[in-house]
Amino acid sequence: MAYGDGTIFEFTDSRSGKTFWMAKIYIDGKAKTCRFDHSRDGKKAAAEWLRSARRDKEDGIRLTDQTLRQAVEKYIRTNDMARLKKEKIKRPTFSRTLSTIKSIPTWLMDMSVSEIKKDDLNMALNQLGERMSSNGVNKARSILKRVLDNEVENDRLRKNPMNTIQRERHSSSEDVEIYSRQELWRMYRAAHYIQSSGTYHSIIHDYGLLFAILLTTGMRIGEVLSLQWEYVDLTTGQETIRVRYTLDSHWYKNADQKSLILNTPKTKSSIRDIPLQSPHVIRKLKAIECQRENHQFLFETRDGTPISYQNFFRRWDSICREAAHRCPHCGTVRPNHWKCECGNTVTRRRVKCNACGAKRPTEWSCPVCGNTVKEIHKKPHTTRHTYISYMIARGTPIASVSKVVGHSSPQVTLDVYTHVTHGYMDELRTLYRGNIKNPLK
Repeated sequence: MAYGDGTIFEFTDSRSGKTFWMAKIYIDGKAKTCRFDHSRDGKKAAAEWLRSARRDKEDGIRLTDQTLRQAVEKYIRTNDMARLKKEKIKRPTFSRTLSTIKSIPTWLMDMSVSEIKKDDLNMALNQLGERMSSNGVNKARSILKRVLDNEVENDRLRKNPMNTIQRERHSSSEDVEIYSRQELWRMYRAAHYIQSSGTYHSIIHDYGLLFAILLTTGMRIGEVLSLQWEYVDLTTGQETIRVRYTLDSHWYKNADQKSLILNTPKTKSSIRDIPLQSPHVIRKLKAIECQRENHQFLFETRDGTPISYQNFFRRWDSICREAAHRCPHCGTVRPNHWKCECGNTVTRRRVKCNACGAKRPTEWSCPVCGNTVKEIHKKPHTTRHTYISYMIARGTPIASVSKVVGHSSPQVTLDVYTHVTHGYMDELRTLYRGNIKNPLK
């Protein structure tokens, strides 16, 4: 191998006595080195590292001029993709990493690695916190820390500024919200209205049943969308749902194309059996089972594939909006049109005004009783919070709740749902008091 292209040689540490493969190349007059395990895989990794360094040299990238975007792309190419090929990480994990990278602010990704300071990282993480959960922010923080640690190991950075930034704690009691009794009934009624209304003529799925399954089993939305009939046991007295897969969106390399694939859940504890406790859900499932014709999934498209996340969340937004279709106090129907501030009259289901582009108001005043009716914009994951909170409030052991909902350990359940022992108890008792209109009953 030519000197300008770098070299790989054996190196023995005088302190520990261990032998490594050492890769070395000169860029900008500076020696750039990296050590690897003294094994066949280590030598292959050293050769791959050397090829990446030569590409940087040919592209004219100086050590101090490399942007964070270039550093992230190189790290993913040389580390995560290699681990993916060796099946050391799963495809859903790799897809979530790519999705998290896309959410990092552009201004930070375009900064030079040597110019990034602690304040810049804090500002970027705060911006992420406005539109992502604490888990998503911690995922982005972990990726940035790994990339910057790699830059330090390769002498592109003196020290990692991410080391001084504290990791955000898991969801606190303020982050966990549940549905009130009235919100539950409004959402459930809105789901049935969308299915039966002529306005939504393209709907072929029973979103009322989907909402009830989410609420009465605590399943994640990806687990419900990937649910197959062969994993639904409707034997009388033994009604059970077996969670074996979750729906994953996989990005292709070239563009924004996506394909839906089924994957095993992220953790082993997520593969579980959930007892069906709601007679309403059992009756609906048995009625559908008698009428189905070789359908594989409970909720599938006309092509026989599961519903995509994009289509589900589009319909979920419609359910949230239609929850304000009727006044819950007097039953008055919402006016068909709304008046924009610019004076233009817009049909009720249009999201924006054609004249000025203003968004449709999320609340309206009932002309009969004068009450203000608001749209309910809560995430589908709120049904999971409601179910777990209810199970704990009725005295179910924490270990049993953790096993049913697929938490990795009972400690996770305790850390997230400590609020149930305080102010939520009275609200939960009211929420699940015997009521024929309650989907759980």
